[in-house]
Amino acid sequence: MAWIKNKKIIFLAILLILSGLIAIKEFRRQALEGTARKVPRIFDFRNEDLIQVFLKMNNGKILIKKTDDKWIITDSDNRVVRADYMRDLLAVYDFGVVQDVESEPNDYDIYGLSSPEIELGILLKDKNKFDIIYIGDDNPPKTSCYGMVKEKPEIILLGIGYKRTIKHFFNKFKK
Repeated sequence: MAWIKNKKIIFLAILLILSGLIAIKEFRRQALEGTARKVPRIFDFRNEDLIQVFLKMNNGKILIKKTDDKWIITDSDNRVVRADYMRDLLAVYDFGVVQDVESEPNDYDIYGLSSPEIELGILLKDKNKFDIIYIGDDNPPKTSCYGMVKEKPEIILLGIGYKRTIKHFFNKFKK
């Protein structure tokens, strides 16, 4: 009879330990979900809906059109852009907005947006005009850069990855 009592105690101890571990794991999961911040995207689109992308920087411009399954730079050479390069360029839209800075500012020049350093535009299948984002100066600690969507008078802070990725792409494909 003593061994049956010991088995019951051991079984209850194992059951309590497992219940405690499950409770701790669930508590941690809920705590992490509560702290995760959803990063708002600048433009909400699906890559398969894109038909053109343009990039303007340093008095140069690159226009890229999707034809069948290929992206082609529409210059005299009609150069093909590898899919992984386009994926990297379009990934900037997944970086999202760090924070809103100012709504309807009086002076766009302090953000470098009166004549922006970079313009990046996308044209979707169901639209007849480009959605454009302007990218200006870096913020003082140089961890982000200022941006603005064309026709929206709001200054936003973007991760510095925007500028670096776009500059890398532009320098790789400019003529």
